[in-house]
Amino acid sequence: PLLPVCRYSSIEECIEFIRAGEKPLALYCFTTDATIREEVLNRTYSGGAVINDCCVHLSNGDIPFGGVGNSGMGNYHGKFSYDTFTHQKGVMHRGFMFNQMEDALRYPPYEQWNQSALGILQMPIWSYLWDKAMSAVEVKNGALLAMALYIAKLKLQKRPSRI
Repeated sequence: PLLPVCRYSSIEECIEFIRAGEKPLALYCFTTDATIREEVLNRTYSGGAVINDCCVHLSNGDIPFGGVGNSGMGNYHGKFSYDTFTHQKGVMHRGFMFNQMEDALRYPPYEQWNQSALGILQMPIWSYLWDKAMSAVEVKNGALLAMALYIAKLKLQKRPSRI
């Protein structure tokens, strides 16, 4: 690798030069001026940056090392390497009882009580309230909730149709 040392007349010229090319793997900024340091860091893109030194970020396992665009993709070092090469698989597991009850609402044939219940449940306020209620449900009282929903279903089925 080469470490180019470039002359410039203004910080604007320097930032334009950096932004005109591909994103570098690392950017080294030598300055004692905090304003210039922040401007360079905020207005340029690079895989990593070091202020007032060169290459020391390579040996620090507590910060990620990696490129952006043509200089590479991903972060490496310690946990960052693990996270880069690990796929986090999302798994949703639903209880059997909820599936049977929900299937009655979700899939045809639709009866009058299905349409009424779905119409009510599709109102935005119910989505919010359902999210709040489900975040409070624990395994021990989940069965009670299932029973209450089943009883409500039976009560709706016994009502005479208003068609």
